[in-house]
Amino acid sequence: MTDLRTLFSLEEWKLLQFSALWVFQTVAVADGKIDEGEVRALGRELSEAHLYHNALASQTLQTLSDDFGAIYKLFKADERGARAGLAAVADLVEERVGLDEARSFKLALLLLGRNIARAEGG
Repeated sequence: MTDLRTLFSLEEWKLLQFSALWVFQTVAVADGKIDEGEVRALGRELSEAHLYHNALASQTLQTLSDDFGAIYKLFKADERGARAGLAAVADLVEERVGLDEARSFKLALLLLGRNIARAEGG
């Protein structure tokens, strides 16, 4: 499999990794709190990143999983909210991988959100 990180700067790749965390955060706090089931669902999605059909989403989630603690710390320090961050991600992937691949990446993020939303409570 081609290493898609070569298409992006380190800062841009971090932005892609943050996209999964913005999706998680948005879905998980929709009911007012993040529960254990939602955290487990995120962990499951990261551990099964290789199953995502979109290569960019798969690699993004795999690299997030590989260094989750450090990336999460950077994410918490980032001042962008989910709306601005995900809009920047959408623009970035459309520019770098084209509209079809970008659409597939965004659909993968929706799948991630759906799977977190379906998580059983803690």
